[in-house]
Amino acid sequence: MSYCPECKADGPEVIVYTCETCGNYACNQCAETIPHCPGCLCSMDLIEN
Repeated sequence: MSYCPECKADGPEVIVYTCETCGNYACNQCAETIPHCPGCLCSMDLIEN
C-alpha cells in the first residue's frame, strides 16, 4: 500500500503501517506527528503487500 488514509500521503516512498489491535493506519510520512494510532497507545506493524 502506498496511500496513507491518515495523512493522505501517496506515492512509492510512502510506507503504510497498521495497528493489529485496532486496525488504524499510520505511515512513514505521518509517523513524526502521529507516533501511534490516533486514540490508541498500541504499536504499529508494517503492512506487507
